Amino acid sequence: MHASCVEIGGRAVLFTGPTCAGKSLLAAAFLRAGCRVLSDDIAVLNVAAPTGPAVLPSFPRLRLWRSALNELGFSLEDLRRSRPELEKYDISTENAFIAQPRPLTAMYHLRRWRKGIEVTTTRLYAARAMRDAAQAVYCAQPGRALDPEPASTQRIAGLCSGASSHILYCKPGLDSISAIITNLLQEHNHHL
Repeated sequence: MHASCVEIGGRAVLFTGPTCAGKSLLAAAFLRAGCRVLSDDIAVLNVAAPTGPAVLPSFPRLRLWRSALNELGFSLEDLRRSRPELEKYDISTENAFIAQPRPLTAMYHLRRWRKGIEVTTTRLYAARAMRDAAQAVYCAQPGRALDPEPASTQRIAGLCSGASSHILYCKPGLDSISAIITNLLQEHNHHL
């Protein structure tokens, strides 16, 4: 999935979205709030795990743009650039890294907030949940050539039946991110 993933209450919470949607920024903000990180930008899932869909851990780092680092209060002093030509930096998550897969509890598909939207999250069901999950599959176009349609549809259905699916509307700015983190920590710790 084109997603970043953090652990909340012992379970995986996935944030999907296109490039520059804020996936890594949210993961870094959750890291600052004491959560552990499973993946950044690309999350590998095992939809056939015995206990339901699970997120596998990936490389222990986050990649953030300079502006996101500044907004979150990270110092650039000890960070190295991801690529020399970009103002994007690597943050090690080794101290907050999870080595074992975690069961997936929820997927949040990031959308930009628009005027008139009063809610932060909207729960998705059935076909809409499957459509948004299918759109979040990383490199879906080449994958369709290798994976027969019924098999990929079955995996998406298994993923959506094992985890709740939501649209998460994000306003620009750190205040919005802080409110999102507070709400999601309360929501997911409540389900323990």
